[in-house]
Amino acid sequence: MNDTTLQPANSRKATATVFLPAVIIITVFILLYALDPVRSSLLPPCLFYSITGFYCPGCGSTRALHALLHGQFIVAMTLNSLMVLCIPAVILVSFIPRWFSQRHTLLIALIVVISYGVLRNIPAWPMTLLAPH
Repeated sequence: MNDTTLQPANSRKATATVFLPAVIIITVFILLYALDPVRSSLLPPCLFYSITGFYCPGCGSTRALHALLHGQFIVAMTLNSLMVLCIPAVILVSFIPRWFSQRHTLLIALIVVISYGVLRNIPAWPMTLLAPH
């Protein structure tokens, strides 16, 4: 008899619930480390930007993650500062999920993301600093 038959079904399900997302995240990070989004055709360009010519709140995130994985914090900040600044919050929420389920938290996050998307498209200094460079 193998060890997996001795575990209750709920325990195996809980392990899979944690293990599978971790494997996916690690795989994505390995790919982002290895592939330069500027030179790779495997990573698609932003559809919103391609259609409208405006930056969405996520524009530059792939390049910013690539820069972060290579230790280039300042470069990452110039590409998408909101994404870089939100990484600690996302990690914190993953350990304390009840924070994310609160209604005001979701509303604040939505307001911040929409505001960032609008502000980074204003063609005047200092808002131009929010556009991916």
